[in-house]
Amino acid sequence: MASFRIKNVEIYLSELFLFALIFLEKLTEEKVIICLVSTCFIHEMGHIFALYMTKEKISKIKFTIGGIIIVPENRLKKFSTEILILLFGPLFNIVSGLIILKFSKEMGYFSLITGF
Repeated sequence: MASFRIKNVEIYLSELFLFALIFLEKLTEEKVIICLVSTCFIHEMGHIFALYMTKEKISKIKFTIGGIIIVPENRLKKFSTEILILLFGPLFNIVSGLIILKFSKEMGYFSLITGF
């Protein structure tokens, strides 16, 4: 497992995670990989944003074949904080999707995305 540190956060990359990305890249088009990776990135940034918003610190981020695991420095104290952090991932996906849809309509790309 490869690891490196960014601002006191240990980041681990599983070999299986990298293998899965390479395998997907060989099976599908480049656009599909970019969409999948950017969707996962936006989703995880929602969780990270909620952690920072609640003043929780991150100790580790692990990229595994089963997904991305964000480990807070301390155990979360409130159930409401956990729910907030859990909901921010999907919320970021929904908001970013609406923003992309709005700009694609304005720029005339809506028919390219939806096929209509």
